[in-house]
Amino acid sequence: MDSYDDVRKQYRPKHIKVLMIAESQPPAANVQSSRQFYFADHIRREDRLFTNTIKALYPETAELTEAQIQPDKEKWLRRF
Repeated sequence: MDSYDDVRKQYRPKHIKVLMIAESQPPAANVQSSRQFYFADHIRREDRLFTNTIKALYPETAELTEAQIQPDKEKWLRRF
């Protein structure tokens, strides 16, 4: 598995327009956690930081559930 920094960097835009400080420190490598904002390789239960960020930023997702947003996580990360 790539490091968290490697995964996060693949979504970094060339020019940062808005900086949001809302991400907590990732857990140690040996700890399985659902709180991995940038991992899109598989769906994690209770990924609320990600889904609520997307719902707050993109009005078309306001009425969607976590289960409806999660399958398109990579698409939303790229847009974010």
